[in-house]
Amino acid sequence: MDPVAQALARARGRVVVVFLHRPRCILSRQFETEILADADVRAWLESEAAFVSVDAEREPDLIDRYAVQELPGALVFGRGGAELARLDAFEDPRAALRILKSAAEGKDILADAFEAASHDDPFELTRLAELLAERGRRDEALDTLRRAVDSRKNVACPNCVGLYFFAEAVARLGWVHPPALDYLRSLRERAEERLLLGVGANDDDADDFVSLCCALRDRRRIHEVYEGAEGGPARRLLGKHAEHIRLTELRHVGYRWGDPSDVPALERQIARHLLPGAPSVGRFDTFAERARLRAAAGRLLERLFTAGREPEARAVCELVIGMDASGSVWTNLIRLAEQGGAAALAAELKARAALDIPRLPLRERADVRKALAPPEG
Repeated sequence: MDPVAQALARARGRVVVVFLHRPRCILSRQFETEILADADVRAWLESEAAFVSVDAEREPDLIDRYAVQELPGALVFGRGGAELARLDAFEDPRAALRILKSAAEGKDILADAFEAASHDDPFELTRLAELLAERGRRDEALDTLRRAVDSRKNVACPNCVGLYFFAEAVARLGWVHPPALDYLRSLRERAEERLLLGVGANDDDADDFVSLCCALRDRRRIHEVYEGAEGGPARRLLGKHAEHIRLTELRHVGYRWGDPSDVPALERQIARHLLPGAPSVGRFDTFAERARLRAAAGRLLERLFTAGREPEARAVCELVIGMDASGSVWTNLIRLAEQGGAAALAAELKARAALDIPRLPLRERADVRKALAPPEG
């Protein structure tokens, strides 16, 4: 029987919280230990909710039915069975408890987001679009983001609301919904045309063009337009941007995804798992972004080792180490290589991890040393 239906049947008027996880998943264990095991969250779940834990690998139909975009997570259902909210692995316990309490009070987060966005506030529209995308309603999400871009003129100072924020939101949707990237490209074509025509073009037009190129991970186009302008207004307006990007790319050479439409197949496969963030490589600045990278790489490595594709697995390992060579990264890559039968790669990773131990925080060193120890027995 459907686990959600079972939980609703025994809820006795309480909200239902369905925890979706994967076995042997680091983020799933983190969700349990940092969110579900929090004293306040646990007390609330025991008294106010019917809680059920579901192995997502055994219930693929559940994932499809509710358009779950990433794991682990939790779905929150109201007394009538309507979905009210979702939790992901990157909520802190206080935020999670606040979401749960709102659901118990009958507040539908999506309905509230629709209400907040009804006045065409661009930021509220963007928030609504992200909630729609989480639920698999991608066409609606794109239409909402179109409204957000168009409604920038509704704010008190339109020129103060940069296009980059909204373009990045569209690009994130584009990783799973290609029409979003087509929309960005059409915006960029219009912005480029305004620059090249030069009639009334100003710094805001240049900023918009650069923002769209950056969101599409195609900074080369900025240089192409800059070099091809031959002294026209576009060259003058793009001058500061072209120089800034040139210096930035010298520091980050080799650490970008590139245009989402033509990145190498292996990197594109990883990027599809980096939802909903999917930032460019070289911008994994937050814990959440690094955790998404580790989770994506872990899932991909399991498949590559199973298929005996060690060269590609090595490439994934190098990508992850280059972005986030933390203690947990070393231990998990070593574990995956050993479990996948890649003894040579595991030995190489151990040797490199041993050299990296002095750089690691004290709390991470013990875990790495344990991973380096020979198997017992």
